[in-house]
Amino acid sequence: MPHVKVPTVASFVDVKDRIYAEQLTSADAASFKRINVSELTRSPFEAEQSPNTMQYTGHFHHLSDWTVRTILAQSCPKRRASIVSHFIRIAEVLH
Repeated sequence: MPHVKVPTVASFVDVKDRIYAEQLTSADAASFKRINVSELTRSPFEAEQSPNTMQYTGHFHHLSDWTVRTILAQSCPKRRASIVSHFIRIAEVLH
């Protein structure tokens, strides 16, 4: 029987960009669906009366922070470039 080497840990770029895009879309859609129109029409905007909007915004900020940390965690410039390229491909799929 042939020996198949299976990686024990997948790196960020090992996962296809389409998979990330699908998962991000799924998470964002679920969060977005919980936002009531009344949360968006309040003036002035009140966080305690707009929990779903706040959660959605918080998710966006968390995702932005994760993106930055994922890129900056790489000490090798070539590895950083690879990560940035992967994020760009994910964004292109999302577009």
